[in-house]
Amino acid sequence: MNELKDISLDELAKRWIALKDEEIKLYNNRMLIEKEIELRLNIKDEESRTISLSSYTLHIVSKLNKSIDNKEWNAIKDEIPAHLSPLVYKARISQARLNNLVLHDPALYRKVYKALKFKKSKTYITIKQG
Repeated sequence: MNELKDISLDELAKRWIALKDEEIKLYNNRMLIEKEIELRLNIKDEESRTISLSSYTLHIVSKLNKSIDNKEWNAIKDEIPAHLSPLVYKARISQARLNNLVLHDPALYRKVYKALKFKKSKTYITIKQG
């Protein structure tokens, strides 16, 4: 059963804030511990390592996120053969363009709609006291 159903929204908001504060503290503490482990093991960029301890096994993966400098890329892109290019382009939906279709060309929107997939995303809630 849902033990929260009989609790007022004010009380739920109060509990949410307390838990959110605790969550932030726990997260920050975990980040400190992870950084200390990384320092003690002298983990290098883009390294994967498994360490067996007496009671635990640590699996550490260190990665470098890469992005493109558009100005630099535009200066050299014509020199890179397409089949060797490290860039991959992925179709993404522009909500603004989709809204524009709804308003200005409903018939075309109905065609596009057939190709869209919908998946409910997480609902985000923010609560502030006062």
